[in-house]
Amino acid sequence: GGKENADTATQSSGTKLSYEEQKELNKKLKKLERRVADCESEIEQTESAIAILEARMATPEGASDRALYEQHQKLKQQLDSVMEEWDAVSTELEAVRKEQ
Repeated sequence: GGKENADTATQSSGTKLSYEEQKELNKKLKKLERRVADCESEIEQTESAIAILEARMATPEGASDRALYEQHQKLKQQLDSVMEEWDAVSTELEAVRKEQ
């Protein structure tokens, strides 16, 4: 019977996800959640590195050290790009969670 096949097809295209789709979604979620966590720890590390640099730049010796300023710039840029990625991944994660 071709009939019961048609029935199951309409079911899975409804709001309820099929088992396969749910599995795919879960995999995607796990990956995104891990990415968000990675970004968050990278943000923390970068921020503390920046804080350490800024403390050194506040000293008389540090204030005249060009290398510290260059490193500070680099870290700031790194922080910006990680923040951007974190933002994008978080948004995607929200979207995937809504699909569930």
